[in-house]
Amino acid sequence: MFVHQALARARAAAVPYKLGEVVAGDDPFNGRREGLVAVKKGTFIGLQTTDNVF
Repeated sequence: MFVHQALARARAAAVPYKLGEVVAGDDPFNGRREGLVAVKKGTFIGLQTTDNVF
């Protein structure tokens, strides 16, 4: 299981954004979000808007 997970992570594309970079993302449930990249974890990022982190 560990080897399978390690290979899956190695094949996953890295996130091309840097912390603090301004980006716009489309959320299928809540619409478009614009903000700064606050969190990078694997292939996911967290956007910091004026009132929340998504």
